[in-house]
Amino acid sequence: MEIKSESGVGYVCVKASGQFKADEAARLVSAWVAEVGRLASSCAVWDIKQVSGLDSPQISVLECFEGSKFIAEALPIGFRLAILVTPQQLPTSRFSEDVMVNRGANVKVTTSPKEALDWLRIKPTVLPVDQFHPRPAQTACEHW
Repeated sequence: MEIKSESGVGYVCVKASGQFKADEAARLVSAWVAEVGRLASSCAVWDIKQVSGLDSPQISVLECFEGSKFIAEALPIGFRLAILVTPQQLPTSRFSEDVMVNRGANVKVTTSPKEALDWLRIKPTVLPVDQFHPRPAQTACEHW
């Protein structure tokens, strides 16, 4: 699995791709959280639509629970994370969202880039995630 992060206006965009491997995922999530801290951002969009092996029949409930718990515990307090998924990934991802939210994380799972940016309270003038271009990171999400 490969993760690429780019800073946007008021948020960080993280795009993951490749085959999901639980042992590798923890290392990559830790590296991503460190990168977000370096960029001093308080919110992010995590696009996992190109990650294979995350749809419901391919991942166990226990793997999903443990991974979601790990992410929730790794996120800084007050950090907002919107996760973009495919419709096939949505059932598993909704469970993951519940696990993370129940552990105090501010997380939203969606199939819509617009809904992700709206939930993060990114101003509509910001380019959608699908048209993302690198820019210097801001210190916080811009609230309406």
